[in-house]
Amino acid sequence: MLTAVVRSPALRLLRHRAPRGWSRRTAAAPRAASSGAPIEGETAAGASDSGYAAAREAQAARLHRFYVDDPLPSSGATFHLGREESRHATRALRLKPGDRLEVCDGAGGLVVAELVGVEGSGRDGGVAAVAAVGEVRRVPFVGPKWDVAVACGSLKGGRADWLVEKCSELGAASLVPLLTERSGSVGGSSGSSGDKRGKGRGRDRGRDRGRDRGDFSDGGGDELTGREGRWERVAAAAMKQSLRNHRLVVHSPTTTTQLCEMVRRAPVALLCAAGAPPLREVMSMADSRTGDGLEAGYSEGGGVLIVGPEGDFTSEEVETLIAAGARPVGLGPLRLRVETAAVAIMSCVSMTHPRTQPPGC
Repeated sequence: MLTAVVRSPALRLLRHRAPRGWSRRTAAAPRAASSGAPIEGETAAGASDSGYAAAREAQAARLHRFYVDDPLPSSGATFHLGREESRHATRALRLKPGDRLEVCDGAGGLVVAELVGVEGSGRDGGVAAVAAVGEVRRVPFVGPKWDVAVACGSLKGGRADWLVEKCSELGAASLVPLLTERSGSVGGSSGSSGDKRGKGRGRDRGRDRGRDRGDFSDGGGDELTGREGRWERVAAAAMKQSLRNHRLVVHSPTTTTQLCEMVRRAPVALLCAAGAPPLREVMSMADSRTGDGLEAGYSEGGGVLIVGPEGDFTSEEVETLIAAGARPVGLGPLRLRVETAAVAIMSCVSMTHPRTQPPGC
């Protein structure tokens, strides 16, 4: 049976007809040329500066990025990627000697380098030797620095890892694991992160954790272990995925008393609390301490975002934090998980940034 297709003239009028020779790339070219700035970035900020098509083109043309902990060398010097990064470069991406790549130190340093070769061998492969072909470029942290203080020690099943990953992708400056009355520890074993694959595998993972710390350590000699060490690796992976120039800092577990000191020093401290005024309403109110709006947190360098444990803070802890200067804010009428609340408030302060560009890191 044949089906007749009726093409209405009215429908044809609704169809958008682009001019002959038009394309997204040609449309973006005049905007990119008129800006006079190099096209870089795949974020909303990059798209707003040079156009969506230009941002897409830059994304496709950019070099693969890798990370090292040591200070980046000057042009011509040879250095090595970590074992995990080397495996990713040579086995996953199949880069060959002579291929160029981008290396970041997680502290705002960027340099273009060239793969020289692979040194060593074994089950895990060797390490990639690369040579810097340009000078190190220093990129400052742009936008407010928000510290996410969250009682995530009791989270199981990889939920804490997910929290760290998303806070890093959203541009948080640091993660502060809280020790509270209802979440009194962070946990140092891999089993506490929700992986139940057996004790023997847990011991192997502990050894792997110690071996791989060379890829993303602080360089200060005090290596984080257990869940804190894992969170640092998760933050490093998220930094690579989201193209951050500055890595999310994972602090040591912090007590409520220490958190109160942070609150007193911060321009703004927002405490997620059930029944509190909505976040939008609080952000539009005048700060009773300074007389300014809470937008001061943007202009003065960010602040602290506080999320309690499963079961929430105790009444005494809430009163102590409010007395230190924290502003209670509500995130809606529904009861949220710890990790959901942390991601929600970080998203809100990022997307309501008053500047033309969202917080960059």
